[in-house]
Amino acid sequence: MYRRRPVLLAILLALISVNALAQVPVLTTEILSGYLLAESNYLVTGRPVVQTDIFLPSERGLFADIWDSHQLQQPGRLFGATGDEVDLTGGWNGPIGDYRLRAQVAWWDIAGSGNNFGDAKLTLRRRFSNWTPLAGIEDELIIPRRKHIAFVHLGTEVAFAAFRLPVQERITVSWLDVGRVTIANVVSTKITLGAIAVSPILRVSTDDRNHGTYATFGFGLQL
Repeated sequence: MYRRRPVLLAILLALISVNALAQVPVLTTEILSGYLLAESNYLVTGRPVVQTDIFLPSERGLFADIWDSHQLQQPGRLFGATGDEVDLTGGWNGPIGDYRLRAQVAWWDIAGSGNNFGDAKLTLRRRFSNWTPLAGIEDELIIPRRKHIAFVHLGTEVAFAAFRLPVQERITVSWLDVGRVTIANVVSTKITLGAIAVSPILRVSTDDRNHGTYATFGFGLQL
C-alpha cells in the first residue's frame, strides 16, 4: 500500500517531526449523513460516514495532516467499502503581505476505486473584517490513469451571527477543465461544551451539467 508513495511519506514524516515540537495537534471528528466532495459536486456515498482529521501545525507555517473517512454501513469492514479513504497532506500556510497563502500537496488513498489521487493546491486569501475572498488553483492526478483534472476556485468565506451563535459560511465557484462549473456552499456553527467544540455542518453543491444537487449534514467534534 505504501510502496508507491515513498517521497510523499518522507515529506510528511519530516513535517510531523518538526510540527510535533512546535504546537499542539488539532483533532476533529465529523459524523455525516454522507461523503460529499462539494467543489467537484461528487457524492462519494450517500450513506453515513465518520471522518477524522489530525492537523499538525507549526509556528513556521509548515503543517502535516492525516485524514480518514470510514463508512458506517459496514463498520467492521475496514478500508474495503465506498466511503473509506485515507489522505496524507503536507504544506505551508502563512502570510504574504496583506494576503495569506496556503500551498499543499496530498495523496488520497481511496478504498476499492482503483483510482488513487495525487493533488496539489494553492489558495490565496485576504481578510476584510468578517469576510475573506479567496482564489485558488488545483491539479488532481488520477494515478493509474495518468489523467490530470485542473480546477480554478473563486469564492468567499463569511462570518456572522445567527441566534447568538457564530456562523461560518464558505461559497465557492469552481471551473473544471473537463467542462464543468460547480457551486459549493458549506455552512457551520460552533457550540462549546466544556473542552469540546460541537459544530453542526451543512454541505450543498450543484453544477451546470445537471449532474444533480447534493447535500450532506452532520456534526463535527473538536478537541
